[in-house]
Amino acid sequence: MRFLFGLFFLLFFAAFILTGALWLLYRVFSGMGFNLSDKATDNLVRRLRAHLTRSRETLVPWEPDMLTLLSLNRQDERKANIFGRPASGVYSTIYHEPVLAYAWQKAGKVSLLLAQTSDKEFVFRKKSNETEIWINGRPLGIFINGALLEPGSKSKLLGRLDQEPAESQFALELLGKPAASLHNPKRAGGPNPRALTLLRDLSPEEENAVLALAILEMVRE
Repeated sequence: MRFLFGLFFLLFFAAFILTGALWLLYRVFSGMGFNLSDKATDNLVRRLRAHLTRSRETLVPWEPDMLTLLSLNRQDERKANIFGRPASGVYSTIYHEPVLAYAWQKAGKVSLLLAQTSDKEFVFRKKSNETEIWINGRPLGIFINGALLEPGSKSKLLGRLDQEPAESQFALELLGKPAASLHNPKRAGGPNPRALTLLRDLSPEEENAVLALAILEMVRE
Protein backbone atom coordinates (compact mmCIF):
# COMPACT_ATOMS: atom_id res chain seq x y z
CA MET A 1 0.00 0.00 0.00
CA ARG A 2 2.85 2.32 0.88
CA PHE A 3 4.45 1.49 -2.48
CA LEU A 4 1.26 2.44 -4.36
CA PHE A 5 0.98 5.67 -2.41
CA GLY A 6 4.58 6.59 -3.25
CA LEU A 7 4.04 5.75 -6.91
CA PHE A 8 0.90 7.86 -7.01
CA PHE A 9 2.72 10.78 -5.39
CA LEU A 10 5.57 10.47 -7.90
CA LEU A 11 3.19 10.45 -10.86
CA PHE A 12 1.28 13.41 -9.44
CA PHE A 13 4.51 15.37 -8.93
CA ALA A 14 5.69 14.57 -12.47
CA ALA A 15 2.35 15.69 -13.91
CA PHE A 16 2.59 18.91 -11.89
CA ILE A 17 6.08 19.64 -13.24
CA LEU A 18 5.03 18.86 -16.82
CA THR A 19 1.97 21.10 -16.56
CA GLY A 20 4.09 23.94 -15.19
CA ALA A 21 6.64 23.53 -17.96
CA LEU A 22 3.95 23.54 -20.65
CA TRP A 23 2.36 26.66 -19.14
CA LEU A 24 5.73 28.40 -19.08
CA LEU A 25 6.39 27.51 -22.73
CA TYR A 26 2.94 28.80 -23.68
CA ARG A 27 3.59 32.15 -21.95
CA VAL A 28 6.98 32.46 -23.62
CA PHE A 29 5.86 31.63 -27.15
CA SER A 30 2.53 33.45 -26.95
CA GLY A 31 4.41 36.58 -25.90
CA MET A 32 6.91 36.40 -28.72
CA GLY A 33 6.44 38.82 -31.57
CA PHE A 34 3.92 41.27 -30.14
CA ASN A 35 5.34 42.35 -26.78
CA LEU A 36 7.94 44.43 -28.55
CA SER A 37 10.76 45.67 -26.37
CA ASP A 38 12.78 48.74 -27.28
CA LYS A 39 15.48 46.46 -28.68
CA ALA A 40 12.98 44.53 -30.80
CA THR A 41 11.49 47.77 -32.12
CA ASP A 42 14.95 49.09 -32.95
CA ASN A 43 15.83 45.90 -34.80
CA LEU A 44 12.65 46.05 -36.86
CA VAL A 45 13.23 49.73 -37.67
CA ARG A 46 16.73 48.85 -38.88
CA ARG A 47 15.32 46.08 -41.06
CA LEU A 48 12.70 48.36 -42.62
CA ARG A 49 15.27 51.11 -43.08
CA ALA A 50 17.57 48.71 -44.94
CA HIS A 51 14.64 47.62 -47.08
CA LEU A 52 14.07 51.25 -48.15
CA THR A 53 17.70 52.05 -48.97
CA ARG A 54 17.25 51.99 -52.73
CA SER A 55 13.85 53.68 -52.67
CA ARG A 56 15.13 56.58 -50.61
CA GLU A 57 17.95 57.17 -53.08
CA THR A 58 15.35 57.89 -55.78
CA LEU A 59 13.45 60.52 -53.77
CA VAL A 60 13.60 64.14 -54.90
CA PRO A 61 14.50 66.77 -52.28
CA TRP A 62 11.64 67.75 -50.00
CA GLU A 63 10.95 71.41 -50.78
CA PRO A 64 8.80 73.79 -48.69
CA ASP A 65 5.79 73.38 -51.00
CA MET A 66 5.96 69.56 -51.19
CA LEU A 67 3.22 69.10 -48.60
CA THR A 68 0.67 70.71 -50.91
CA LEU A 69 2.01 68.77 -53.92
CA LEU A 70 1.91 65.32 -52.31
CA SER A 71 -0.45 63.00 -54.16
CA LEU A 72 -2.15 59.70 -53.39
CA ASN A 73 -0.47 58.06 -56.37
CA ARG A 74 1.64 55.09 -55.36
CA GLN A 75 4.57 53.59 -57.26
CA ASP A 76 6.58 50.38 -56.84
CA GLU A 77 3.96 48.96 -54.50
CA ARG A 78 4.83 45.57 -53.02
CA LYS A 79 2.73 43.41 -50.76
CA ALA A 80 4.06 41.67 -47.67
CA ASN A 81 4.68 37.94 -48.04
CA ILE A 82 4.94 34.93 -45.76
CA PHE A 83 8.73 34.90 -46.05
CA GLY A 84 9.08 38.13 -44.04
CA ARG A 85 9.20 40.71 -46.82
CA PRO A 86 7.51 43.93 -45.62
CA ALA A 87 4.88 45.80 -47.58
CA SER A 88 6.39 48.86 -49.26
CA GLY A 89 5.94 51.53 -51.90
CA VAL A 90 6.66 55.11 -52.94
CA TYR A 91 4.29 58.06 -53.13
CA SER A 92 4.79 60.81 -55.69
CA THR A 93 3.83 64.45 -56.16
CA ILE A 94 1.09 65.51 -58.57
CA TYR A 95 3.98 65.92 -61.04
CA HIS A 96 4.94 62.24 -60.60
CA GLU A 97 8.11 62.96 -58.63
CA PRO A 98 8.91 60.30 -55.97
CA VAL A 99 8.93 62.02 -52.57
CA LEU A 100 7.83 59.56 -49.88
CA ALA A 101 8.94 55.95 -49.40
CA TYR A 102 7.38 53.62 -46.85
CA ALA A 103 7.59 50.08 -45.52
CA TRP A 104 5.54 48.38 -42.85
CA GLN A 105 5.46 45.00 -41.18
CA LYS A 106 3.37 43.26 -38.56
CA ALA A 107 4.75 41.38 -35.59
CA GLY A 108 1.89 39.69 -33.79
CA LYS A 109 -0.54 42.36 -32.59
CA VAL A 110 1.91 45.18 -33.26
CA SER A 111 2.60 46.80 -36.63
CA LEU A 112 5.50 49.09 -37.42
CA LEU A 113 5.45 51.62 -40.25
CA LEU A 114 8.55 53.46 -41.44
CA ALA A 115 8.15 56.40 -43.84
CA GLN A 116 10.95 58.53 -45.28
CA THR A 117 11.30 61.72 -47.27
CA SER A 118 14.68 63.01 -48.42
CA ASP A 119 15.28 64.63 -45.01
CA LYS A 120 12.80 63.14 -42.54
CA GLU A 121 12.04 59.73 -41.10
CA PHE A 122 8.74 58.87 -39.43
CA VAL A 123 8.23 55.77 -37.31
CA PHE A 124 4.74 54.61 -36.35
CA ARG A 125 4.22 51.80 -33.84
CA LYS A 126 0.63 50.69 -33.71
CA LYS A 127 -1.08 48.36 -31.26
CA SER A 128 -4.86 48.12 -31.14
CA ASN A 129 -6.23 51.66 -31.65
CA GLU A 130 -3.13 53.46 -30.32
CA THR A 131 -0.26 54.64 -32.53
CA GLU A 132 3.00 56.08 -31.21
CA ILE A 133 4.71 58.46 -33.64
CA TRP A 134 8.37 59.48 -33.86
CA ILE A 135 10.09 61.84 -36.28
CA ASN A 136 13.84 61.64 -36.76
CA GLY A 137 14.11 59.60 -33.58
CA ARG A 138 12.15 62.02 -31.39
CA PRO A 139 8.60 61.40 -30.12
CA LEU A 140 5.99 63.48 -31.95
CA GLY A 141 2.85 62.23 -30.25
CA ILE A 142 0.35 59.45 -29.68
CA PHE A 143 -2.62 59.11 -32.04
CA ILE A 144 -5.67 57.43 -30.54
CA ASN A 145 -9.33 57.55 -31.57
CA GLY A 146 -8.81 60.59 -33.78
CA ALA A 147 -6.86 62.58 -31.18
CA LEU A 148 -3.18 63.48 -31.41
CA LEU A 149 -1.77 63.70 -27.89
CA GLU A 150 1.51 65.13 -26.72
CA PRO A 151 3.94 62.43 -25.57
CA GLY A 152 4.54 62.19 -21.85
CA SER A 153 2.44 62.07 -18.73
CA LYS A 154 0.41 65.25 -19.38
CA SER A 155 -0.99 64.02 -22.72
CA LYS A 156 -1.93 67.50 -23.93
CA LEU A 157 -4.26 67.52 -26.92
CA LEU A 158 -2.26 68.64 -29.96
CA GLY A 159 -4.81 67.99 -32.66
CA ARG A 160 -7.92 66.15 -33.74
CA LEU A 161 -8.73 64.37 -36.98
CA ASP A 162 -12.36 63.83 -37.96
CA GLN A 163 -12.22 60.39 -39.56
CA GLU A 164 -15.64 59.85 -41.08
CA PRO A 165 -15.33 56.97 -43.61
CA ALA A 166 -18.27 58.22 -45.70
CA GLU A 167 -16.67 61.64 -46.24
CA SER A 168 -14.24 62.47 -49.06
CA GLN A 169 -12.13 64.68 -46.75
CA PHE A 170 -11.09 64.49 -43.10
CA ALA A 171 -10.91 67.79 -41.20
CA LEU A 172 -7.73 68.21 -39.15
CA GLU A 173 -7.38 70.72 -36.33
CA LEU A 174 -4.10 71.56 -34.61
CA LEU A 175 -4.13 73.36 -31.27
CA GLY A 176 -7.82 74.12 -31.75
CA LYS A 177 -7.46 75.73 -35.18
CA PRO A 178 -8.34 74.28 -38.61
CA ALA A 179 -5.08 73.25 -40.26
CA ALA A 180 -5.75 70.95 -43.20
CA SER A 181 -8.16 68.63 -44.94
CA LEU A 182 -6.81 65.14 -45.55
CA HIS A 183 -8.29 63.50 -48.62
CA ASN A 184 -9.86 60.11 -47.99
CA PRO A 185 -7.83 57.65 -50.14
CA LYS A 186 -10.86 55.37 -50.51
CA ARG A 187 -12.97 58.18 -51.98
CA ALA A 188 -10.37 60.07 -53.97
CA GLY A 189 -11.43 60.89 -57.51
CA GLY A 190 -9.51 61.70 -60.66
CA PRO A 191 -6.25 60.32 -62.00
CA ASN A 192 -3.96 62.48 -59.86
CA PRO A 193 -5.58 63.24 -56.46
CA ARG A 194 -3.77 65.33 -53.88
CA ALA A 195 -3.19 63.86 -50.45
CA LEU A 196 -4.30 66.98 -48.58
CA THR A 197 -5.22 70.65 -48.70
CA LEU A 198 -3.73 73.18 -46.29
CA LEU A 199 -6.13 75.69 -44.74
CA ARG A 200 -3.57 78.15 -43.35
CA ASP A 201 0.14 78.78 -42.99
CA LEU A 202 1.73 76.23 -40.68
CA SER A 203 4.77 76.20 -38.46
CA PRO A 204 7.42 73.50 -39.15
CA GLU A 205 6.12 71.51 -36.17
CA GLU A 206 2.56 71.69 -37.48
CA GLU A 207 3.70 70.61 -40.94
CA ASN A 208 5.34 67.56 -39.38
CA ALA A 209 2.09 66.69 -37.58
CA VAL A 210 0.02 67.12 -40.76
CA LEU A 211 2.40 64.95 -42.77
CA ALA A 212 2.49 62.28 -40.08
CA LEU A 213 -1.30 61.96 -39.95
CA ALA A 214 -1.51 62.09 -43.74
CA ILE A 215 0.92 59.16 -43.94
CA LEU A 216 -1.24 57.18 -41.51
CA GLU A 217 -4.28 57.72 -43.74
CA MET A 218 -2.41 57.03 -46.98
CA VAL A 219 -0.71 53.81 -45.90
CA ARG A 220 -3.57 51.58 -44.93
CA GLU A 221 -2.71 48.02 -43.84
